[in-house]
Parts: sequence; C-alpha cells; structure tokens
Amino acid sequence: MGRHRDRTPGRPVLPGGRSRTAAPDRKRGPRVIDLVADRFPGSLLALDTAGPGIVDHQNQHGALSKAEARMSWACADPIRLGDCRPGTQVLASHTLSSLPPRMYDELPPA
Repeated sequence: MGRHRDRTPGRPVLPGGRSRTAAPDRKRGPRVIDLVADRFPGSLLALDTAGPGIVDHQNQHGALSKAEARMSWACADPIRLGDCRPGTQVLASHTLSSLPPRMYDELPPA
C-alpha cells in the first residue's frame, strides 16, 4: 500500500484499490479491508473487484495476459465484503451495466 501522507482532520479520504495489486492471493484478498480500515479509520473504500470469470480467464485476455502480475482472488459477490470486518458495510455495488443514473448520464456518447 505504500506510505500515506498525514491527512487533514475532517477532510474526506477515499482510498482506492484494484484487485490486481490489493489482493495478490486468495488468503489475503479480503485482508485489504482490514489494512485500509486500520490506516484510515472512518474512510470510504472504493474497490474495483474482479469476478471469477475474469480471474479464471486472465491468461486469455488481451491486456491482462500481457501483465506480469496475476490475480488469484476473485470476488463473486462484493456485498460479502461487508462480512470481512465487523462494522463494515457495503454502501453500493455496481457493474458497468448497472451504473447509478447520475454516473451513467455523465458518460461520453459512444
């Protein structure tokens, strides 16, 4: 996770992580919730998780197959991440086909 700067009290922080770097193996995948919660108490965490279909077929994927890092942890149900640590709750979970209307409206035309 690297070093973080001391944050200004009361200023919002939104740490983000990608499953490729934040979850290098199956046992440590959900542990990222603990790491962020311990370093940034009360913060919101935005994760870009990968489902089993992506993880299981990354060697056949154009861009992913060329990356040296391999994903080995899949998150089939992001709502279950709320069970990883007491007091944690998932505020929202979306796929590209189920974006919130305000976010969808801001996307550029195809």
